[in-house]
This record gives sequence, structure tokens and C-alpha cells, in this order.
Amino acid sequence: MAWGSIERWFGAATFVGVETTQILAPQIYADALACWPEIDFGGLQPKFSTLLGAIFLSASDGSISYFDPFDGELSRPWANRDALVSEINTPAGDDEYLLGALAFGAEQRGTALRSGQIYVYAPHPSVGGFGPENLMAMDFVPAHHVYAQWQRQVGGLAH
Repeated sequence: MAWGSIERWFGAATFVGVETTQILAPQIYADALACWPEIDFGGLQPKFSTLLGAIFLSASDGSISYFDPFDGELSRPWANRDALVSEINTPAGDDEYLLGALAFGAEQRGTALRSGQIYVYAPHPSVGGFGPENLMAMDFVPAHHVYAQWQRQVGGLAH
């Protein structure tokens, strides 16, 4: 099955009526991933992202990787698209990867996203906590710059 739309993968790709994923222009993904020269994204193609900036990427062997910019970590938790869909369609998968409850909470608090934006924490959760009251809207690429800088300064990424 071709990648197609997120909706074909996850049903509605929503949490209580709030969209939890987005497909951005290839150049936006390229610019965001360029913020992370320490991480090898070779052979991976961005397919879609969460509203908190995580990126799902496919490899030529059909496996699916997950890049979490908040932690600055790239993992390859799924052998194929079906494994991804199976996990994401569970409450635990949504909580861990899509963070639908946070997106829903931010929207309910009036923090709306424009096209190409994601939610970022302000202040950082180490200071303010992980709740939706600490989320603000930011453009995708600048948010990745901020996350990458944070990881270089305090998160342990090699420069």
C-alpha cells in the first residue's frame, strides 16, 4: 500500500476531533532535519509529523523510524507500516507517539496552530511541567532549531 494520506493510515488521525498529525512540504522536513547534523538520517524519507514536531520516516526496506526532537533521538521501532498503524491505533501508542491529549489540551486552551506550526514547550518542561498550559505555537523549522540547540547545550548531543 502506498503511503497516501494519513487518514488512510490511522482513520481520522484525530484525538477527540483534534488532528494530531500533519504532512508538510518536503523542503520543510529537509530544513528541520538539517538542524540535526549529529544524527544520521541517511536513506530515510519523512512521511508525516506530529503536532509536537516528531517526524515519522520510512526506509527503503519498509521499516519506519521515529525522530523525537524533544529528546533528540532517532529510533526504528516498527518493521513496517502495518506495525506502526497497529501501535498508533492504541491509546498507549497515541500517548507515546502522537501525544493527542496534549494537542487537544492546547487547542482547548485556545492555542491554535497555523499551517506549518507545531506546539513547543515554553518554558521548558524541566521548569514548567509537561501540561498543555505550557505549550505555544511555533513554526516547524525554528522549533527544530530550538530543540537542537537545547540538546547540544544540556541534552548530550555531540557538537
